[in-house]
Amino acid sequence: MFYNDPHKKTKYFFVNKFYVIVISFLFSIPKGVCTDKRYLDSCEALLRTTTLISQRINCLSVLSFEYGSIDPRKGILYAKNCIELSKQTKYLKGQLDGFNGMGNAYESLANYDSARWCHINSFEIAKKIGPKKTIAVTLFNIGTCYKEQGKYREALNIYLQAFKILENEESYNFRMHYYLGEMYLLLSDYKQAIYHSKIGFEKLMKPGGEYIAYNMRIILGRCKLQTGEIDSAIYILKNTRTNLKNYTDQISYGTALNALGEAYIAKKNYTEAINCFTEELTIHEKLKNLNGICLTQLNLAYCYALFSKEDLTRINKNLQQAENNLSVIKHNKDALMKAYYKLAKTYEMINSIPMAYSRYKMYSEIKDELLNLERFNQLNELQTKYESEKKEKQIQYQKTNIENQNVILERNRFQIIALIISLAFFILFAYFFYHRYKLKQKMRLLLEIQHQEQLKETALKNKENEERSRIAKDIHDELGSGLSKIMLMSELINKDEIQNNAINNQINSISETSFKLVENMRDLIWAWNPENNTCKNLIARIREYSYDYLEEFPIEFTVITPDEIPDFQISYEVGRHVYMIVKEILQNIVKHAAATQVDLLIHISDNLTIVFKDNGKGFNTTSEFSGNGIKNLRSRCELIGAFIQIKSAINTGTHVTIDIDIDKMKENKIPHK
Repeated sequence: MFYNDPHKKTKYFFVNKFYVIVISFLFSIPKGVCTDKRYLDSCEALLRTTTLISQRINCLSVLSFEYGSIDPRKGILYAKNCIELSKQTKYLKGQLDGFNGMGNAYESLANYDSARWCHINSFEIAKKIGPKKTIAVTLFNIGTCYKEQGKYREALNIYLQAFKILENEESYNFRMHYYLGEMYLLLSDYKQAIYHSKIGFEKLMKPGGEYIAYNMRIILGRCKLQTGEIDSAIYILKNTRTNLKNYTDQISYGTALNALGEAYIAKKNYTEAINCFTEELTIHEKLKNLNGICLTQLNLAYCYALFSKEDLTRINKNLQQAENNLSVIKHNKDALMKAYYKLAKTYEMINSIPMAYSRYKMYSEIKDELLNLERFNQLNELQTKYESEKKEKQIQYQKTNIENQNVILERNRFQIIALIISLAFFILFAYFFYHRYKLKQKMRLLLEIQHQEQLKETALKNKENEERSRIAKDIHDELGSGLSKIMLMSELINKDEIQNNAINNQINSISETSFKLVENMRDLIWAWNPENNTCKNLIARIREYSYDYLEEFPIEFTVITPDEIPDFQISYEVGRHVYMIVKEILQNIVKHAAATQVDLLIHISDNLTIVFKDNGKGFNTTSEFSGNGIKNLRSRCELIGAFIQIKSAINTGTHVTIDIDIDKMKENKIPHK
């Protein structure tokens, strides 16, 4: 925000002796903190007590501007009151200040359409009351809104209008260098950006101008980062962050944090980068700046992926929040293109290839759109320039009525050159479009190959399911009948009275082993049958097995499952391991817990959560946590990417929670063991 220097805005604020004493106290506050809470409280106190209309308008304009950066919605309220009171008294200066303060607040909320509307109103009023400096400043504010929307051409045209107004005026303000430096930075002309940021900083480092000077240091730091001077960039941006923290403008402080976070990423100091973006996110959330929240969450996800790819919970949380808020930056194609690129890189780092491919595709589409728009503008400018010069030549010819051969030859030469240039541009653009066409053909061929591979994979999957069904049937028909016969014969022999204890023991062992083999064979047949590889069948099997297993023991068993269970396909390996984990838990309860009550809770949302609770004797997790049973549970959970939590203590029972991402149940491919 260019207009209303917070250190100078009280120039015509007070009129009587009492208020002269108040403003003297305000200006006695050290520079850099004059817009602190005491300053705002004093303004609000004066607003509540004064009955003078002029003083109320000035109070409202000051408060609307100051709160525009720290509490935008409160700033908008003050601005509306300022505009309404100024209209009642037909005080144009008050209306201008009110629209300016409201525009500042909307900028903090990243609502640049509304902000531009407010600044256009300020500009129309400024044209009526002047001076030129005020007119130029309102134009700068309009240009800033265009810039934030990614409309750099419109922003540059507005800035040039403002410069033209002030270039020969005594009111020339060195803050113009801030806008020039920022535009050169956006255009990647770092040499010019550094030049203007240094000039502006030197001229503005005086009482009342430090605030803008430190904003120019942000531009300098970003330029140093882009030119590879990372250590220099970090030094400049750390100093800038420290100084901007003394001001109430949270937007500028957040910008410094953002630039410093990017510098730390380049330095591969991801911990410090995360700290910077976390603090920046807090600022944007306080301001309810959805644009800033979205981009900061995206930066956090990118940093966490660089720092620890295994921290998928935190990475996915920030990615999802950023994806949900992408609509707020859709007006700025440049920012949206960069956001999709960073999303694609983050998904690629965590091996989420389909999402990475999707975001790369969106990035490429927006990039092509921007390139086409740029080419159109270039052609349009070339055509306009050509037609303007041609008309100028014709007018000049009509005025002078010169028909000498030299003028005719000069005109013909110009036309030939223009034709050659136009032809060269046409050939260049034709080559570009041909190259793009070939690229699309290659992409189409690649997509077709991918489609064929998907069809092959589907066919192999169907073949695999048929083979598994056949194997399960063969096991059931051939091996199952034999085992059942052995178990039945063992029971019949056992009924006969055999006096030899050794024979009895061996027969009992055969019977018990046959029973276990039959039970394991049933589990194996169930797991191998492709029809059972669904979430609904898995939960039904867990519930059925738990009831059957605990039925023979003096244990009260309770099951709580969802009323509606989604019926989607799951990976065979994941289903088998989850089922084996449940069996292991039940065996541990019966074998070690001495429990009389067991509860099973199953919950499904984005994750499948399975919870076993018992009232058994419990155990000391610090001393007994390395047992084979616990190791087996943790090993199986690790294989399928599940989270396991075991809470227990002596005589307090045991609480086991298994949590696995639904997407991992569908996609996870692990070696069969």
